[in-house]
Amino acid sequence: MKPMNPTEVRAAMSRVADWRRRGKTIHREFTFADFPPAIRFVNSVARAAEKANHHPDIDIRWNRVLLALTTHDAGGLTEKDCELAVRCDALAKKSGAKPCNHGGWPAARRHCRQVQDPPWRYAGTVRARAARPRPTCETPR
Repeated sequence: MKPMNPTEVRAAMSRVADWRRRGKTIHREFTFADFPPAIRFVNSVARAAEKANHHPDIDIRWNRVLLALTTHDAGGLTEKDCELAVRCDALAKKSGAKPCNHGGWPAARRHCRQVQDPPWRYAGTVRARAARPRPTCETPR
């Protein structure tokens, strides 16, 4: 399969508006109420990926699932990536993913943490003394 040219990528990205492009990969974070629904979502993505013979990179963090799609064989984004992204969006909606308005991955890594970082993370730094609650996904920016 041949990678899409920039014009095709822009057109394809309009179909998967909640996904963000970074180089030759598209990413999206899905947030769930807790761990079991997140794992059920991952299992449904795994079944869909196996059926399509196209496998995303999956990162699971308690109630958050980050998916990254690219076609390694083609060396970039292909129609397979967008098709699987559309399928993952449908599976997320069916699995009860929470809406997230942080603007997509990788901003999600900074924004969609638990309300406050653990105190040991910044021990002995200026940031530890100025620790402040962080917004959650449901909090508008």
